[in-house]
Amino acid sequence: MDTAITSSKQALESRPNDYKIWYDQGCTLTHEGCYEKALAKFDQALAIQPEDCATWRFRAVVLIQLERYSQALASCEKALEIQPNDKQSWICRGAALNYLSRYKESYKSYEQALGIQRRPERGISLLKGDISRVLPSILRRLTRQTLYFLIPRKNKLFSH
Repeated sequence: MDTAITSSKQALESRPNDYKIWYDQGCTLTHEGCYEKALAKFDQALAIQPEDCATWRFRAVVLIQLERYSQALASCEKALEIQPNDKQSWICRGAALNYLSRYKESYKSYEQALGIQRRPERGISLLKGDISRVLPSILRRLTRQTLYFLIPRKNKLFSH
């Protein structure tokens, strides 16, 4: 990964207003677990290209890792303003809401992402603070990498 960061730093020297380079650096730093640094890169990318849904969504993922769930939710909302049908943003929104103990809203976000229309009588009791019951459905529709970043590392749901 060091060579990827070095080459993107060189690219930034020649093209400092290329938001994609900032975004790519943010992604690389996220994969390395450097969440504060990644957040700064995504913020820089958004200063250049504020209407990029993917950057807002990845910013939300980083904020979830930093356990800054209200800010993550705000980033999801911005991503969904830009691209209302973005399934990954709905999943991120659901995760942020779950961590904020807003389970009913969380569940509705997952349903929106998965394209599920639930009957009202089924209720919201599936979540009650634990996304593990809906995770099998989510996992079938998401890449492993996306979900991995939505669960803060200290969460026991995916501990080895």
